[in-house]
Amino acid sequence: FAEALPADALTVVRGGGKGLAHALNVGLGQVETRYVVRLDADDVIEPGHCREAVRWIRDHGVAVVGCPVVVVDGGGEQIGTQVYPVWPEDVAYALIWGSALSHPGVCFDLEAVRPVYREG
Repeated sequence: FAEALPADALTVVRGGGKGLAHALNVGLGQVETRYVVRLDADDVIEPGHCREAVRWIRDHGVAVVGCPVVVVDGGGEQIGTQVYPVWPEDVAYALIWGSALSHPGVCFDLEAVRPVYREG
């Protein structure tokens, strides 16, 4: 994925060994774009995912969108699927029981998230 992007389109941010939350907050502190897609180094996204995620945010007036996840083993074989809720009322209900979004692949409008963002 990264090889297909212009050299200045992707920035790798390292958190200094202080944990995932710290690394994510450090990365958010360096973002200069309105929309953010969060991926781990071993994540793969489908072509067009970023475009569709931003379109969904704009068209539906939401701050964050997720996606279903295909789980693969070390050999690249599919071993499962995780599906997450789509509509706000379903997301709210899912939050009662746990996470309503898959962390990898989540896309959000940073302008909407900044008021609750905590610097790492």
